[in-house]
Amino acid sequence: MPRVENLEKTIQRWMHPRELKGLAQGSGPISIGHLPASAQAFVLAALARLAPKQTFLALVLGVKAQEELANDLEAWGASHLFFPQVELPTAETLPDPEASAERLGALTKLSAKFTGVVLATSMACEQPLPPPKRLKSQRLKLVKNTHLDREALLEQLQDAGYTREAQVQERGQFSVRGAVVDIFSWDAHRPLRTEWEDEELISLREFDVDAQRSVQTLKTAELSLAGANFGGEAGDQATLRDYFPEGFVTVNLGVEEEESTEESDDGHRPPLQAAADALTFFAHDFLHAPRGDFILQENRRDLFLEHLRDWLAEKWEVAIFCNNEGEHKRLEEILNEVKIPVDAITFLVRPLLRGFVWPAGKLVVLSDAEIFGRYQTLRALRQQERLVSLRSQHQALDFTEIADGDYVVHLHHGIALYKGVTTLPAQPGTSAESEVLVLEFAEQSKLYVPVEQSYLVTKYVGVGRRHPPLDTMADRAGNGRRFPRRRR
Repeated sequence: MPRVENLEKTIQRWMHPRELKGLAQGSGPISIGHLPASAQAFVLAALARLAPKQTFLALVLGVKAQEELANDLEAWGASHLFFPQVELPTAETLPDPEASAERLGALTKLSAKFTGVVLATSMACEQPLPPPKRLKSQRLKLVKNTHLDREALLEQLQDAGYTREAQVQERGQFSVRGAVVDIFSWDAHRPLRTEWEDEELISLREFDVDAQRSVQTLKTAELSLAGANFGGEAGDQATLRDYFPEGFVTVNLGVEEEESTEESDDGHRPPLQAAADALTFFAHDFLHAPRGDFILQENRRDLFLEHLRDWLAEKWEVAIFCNNEGEHKRLEEILNEVKIPVDAITFLVRPLLRGFVWPAGKLVVLSDAEIFGRYQTLRALRQQERLVSLRSQHQALDFTEIADGDYVVHLHHGIALYKGVTTLPAQPGTSAESEVLVLEFAEQSKLYVPVEQSYLVTKYVGVGRRHPPLDTMADRAGNGRRFPRRRR
């Protein structure tokens, strides 16, 4: 099993065969609609890696396919943007704030010369947008330790449609409490907390809107003045393609149509066809038994083990994506029971929906969702994450209850010692520091938990044991271990 630091090299190796390189080096549109959806994500991720300076517009058939491709591109570690399709607002309706924020964020990154894959439906590509130059002019940059007219800033916010509230709760709101001004930008994931000394901006932080606690400190930040309804005005409109750089490549993910080998009237050559034997992929149809049928589920497992033995005997490379460490451990136990060498398999703890077989690359990719019959849809895969998210809104860690050296319980890792809160320096490629909780497990191994994930940590409430043994980092929820009772 490759270590985490080798994961990037492993994926790059899979995506470097000459067949994929030839596809990435083409300059015309590409059509891969005939491939299984799971293989489409793999090929898109390969294109992004093999042509790192190129921008690809991936046209999907619908919103569901778009969401599932975004999930799988995330699993493959591919640079991508999700551009939502929206219902245009009317006099009686308001735009969806989440979709508007995501659209604004994607357009801002495209304007900043984003490279990678942009997922969009054909309808989203045709919906009216403001011209790139106008949208770029509607951004305001804040820089820590610089001077700025604060009253003028507040007027700009109001002119852009922001409303002043006692406490910021939603996008498009700001609040003023003495020297502190909170602003929730139209396109932001979290609001900003700014602190002023006369006209100098002395502090700039992101904070959690529910807990009202700082998440990370920033040196710079940008605000959108475009508003929630930022469609182009009559006579001054653009579309998504106007935000792409010259020479971008369109990738059609829809159903294949018969293509002409001649040039079209606009001078573009026909789409590159990936139907050659070298780029033929197959889905794992033998794993698609209905959920809940015990006999079929047992048959699924037997078929999986039978195929796995054959692949390994024929020296195929086998990779299994696991949604979490618990599923990984369970799979290893099953394989050890039937004496299949786990060292010959690459395990990746990433939530891939479905896998594929690539004969030319002698590569087999599977997901625990297929093997165990779980998370067969993106909705099911995200259900647990939503529950955890809801828990985070109501059960954030109360820092007044714990002190340095107290025992705590991490949801996934078990019992640890709380060692306070510290600030980690900015990571490569970012300009922001981050506040983290420091937890110490057995063998003095440390885990840094971002403050925004503090809901994963609860104070230890022992049952007759004042000094319980610390867990090791290898102990995970889902491997059968029972964790101590938690305070409700």
